[in-house]
Amino acid sequence: MVLETPPKILQYARDGEETKKVDYLRKMCDTVQSTRGWLCNGQIGCNSRTLEQGEWAMKHHRLQRSIMAILGLIALASPLPALQSASAQEGSCIDDVTGWTNLCDAGDVWLASLESDVSTTCTPGEAITLNLTAGLLATSLERYDIGLFLALDGGTAATGSCQHIYLPPPLSFGGFCSASVGDCKKDADCPEGETCMGGYDPTSGSGPYYDAEPEDAPDECGDLEPGVDTYYALGPVTVLCIDSDGDGYLDIGSAVSWDDQKDTTCTGAGDARPNTPVKCNYRVIDVMNVTVSPGLIQVQKSAEPEQLLEPGGWVTFTVAVENTAGVTVTLESMVDSVYGPLEQAAGDCTLPQTLFPADTFTCAIHAVVSGNAGAVLVDTVTVLGMGWHKDPVTGIATAEVRIVGAPPESGMGMPAAVVSGGMAAVGAGMLLAGAVLRRRTA
Repeated sequence: MVLETPPKILQYARDGEETKKVDYLRKMCDTVQSTRGWLCNGQIGCNSRTLEQGEWAMKHHRLQRSIMAILGLIALASPLPALQSASAQEGSCIDDVTGWTNLCDAGDVWLASLESDVSTTCTPGEAITLNLTAGLLATSLERYDIGLFLALDGGTAATGSCQHIYLPPPLSFGGFCSASVGDCKKDADCPEGETCMGGYDPTSGSGPYYDAEPEDAPDECGDLEPGVDTYYALGPVTVLCIDSDGDGYLDIGSAVSWDDQKDTTCTGAGDARPNTPVKCNYRVIDVMNVTVSPGLIQVQKSAEPEQLLEPGGWVTFTVAVENTAGVTVTLESMVDSVYGPLEQAAGDCTLPQTLFPADTFTCAIHAVVSGNAGAVLVDTVTVLGMGWHKDPVTGIATAEVRIVGAPPESGMGMPAAVVSGGMAAVGAGMLLAGAVLRRRTA
C-alpha cells in the first residue's frame, strides 16, 4: 500500500472532513501493522482508543505530529539507509571547508565521546579501520545543523584529510506520548512506561535526530537539544594509530561545528559548518577502547664470543635496533645493565639516531669479561626513543657470556685463540675495564 503524503490529511483537517481524517489514520495504521505488526500491536495499537487519541490530537492541532509518529515507525520497519558518504580527502577539514581560519574555542557543543564497536589494539603509525560511534552534547542551548570533522591523517581537524559528517534524516521535532497523548520530543519526556510517538531518538545512533527547525521544510540536518547526549554511528573510519598524549589510547583530532541562527537551511554535510569562526570546538579525543601498543622498535643483542676460557677475555657486544613501524623514530638512550650508557662505552654507539620506517641502527662496544669457570654474564640493553607525535618507544634485549674451565670439544662459541690453545693473558687494566664474574651458584 502506498501512503498519501501528510499534506493530504492536513487538507482533510482544514475542510472539516472528520470521517476522511479517521479513515486515513486507520489506513496508515493498518499499513504499519502489515509491515511490522509488533510495532502496531505493542506501540500504537490499531484500535478505537488509538483512533480516538489521533482524532483528539487533530482537534488540538497536533495532527502533523501524529502522522510523523506513524511515518517514523514505517521508516524503522524499512531497511536502514546507507551511511552517508564520507568526504575523506585532502581539503576536507574545517578550515578547508569554510575557507577561513577557525578559532573553535566555544563550548556550546562538545564531542563528548568516541568509541569503537570492538576493543582492539593498534601500533603507532599504522592505518586502522574502526566502526566508530560519536557522542555529541549541546551544553546549555539548542544548536543547529551540527557538523563533525574527524582527522584521518593523525593531525588536527583544521586542515588536511578529515571525515566530514552531519546528523542526517530522519529528523523529528516531536510527537505525542503513547498513552497520555501529551506533547513530547523524546521518550524521556513521557511518563514512565510510555513512548514518544513520532519523537526523536538520541541513543539509537541512526536517528530520528532532533529537528529544532520544522518550519524550514528543506532543512535535512539534525540539531541538538541542550543537555541530551546524542549518538551517531559513523560506520567504518580509517585513521592513523596515534597516541599523542602518551596515555596508551588512540587519539583522534576533531572539530564540532554548529549554527547558532535558527532557520538556516542545511541540506547535507557541505552546509554543516560553523556560521562564524568561533562556532566550533576543537578537541583531541581518546578512543577509550582502542589501546596503542608502545612497541615500535625491535632490539637484538649478541655477544662474540659467547664463551671464554677462565679467567676471561675481550667480548664484542653488538646491538641492532630496527624501526618496525610506519613512522620515523628517534633513538635517544641505550643503557646497558653492566656498562651503563653505551654512547659512553668503548665503541661506536652514538646518539641520537633517526630511523625511518624499516631502518636499522647497529653499533657495538668492546669490553673485557672475566671470572671463574662456571660464571655467566647476563647483559641487558634498554633502548628508549620517541616516535611521531612524541609517542614513547622502548625495546629490550639480552646477551650472555659464559666462562668455562676448558674449551668444548666442538669449539662452538669460543674465540679462535682459545680453541687453538693460544689464549692471551688478560692484564690488570683490562680487568678493571671489563666485568668480573663470579661462579653462578645453584
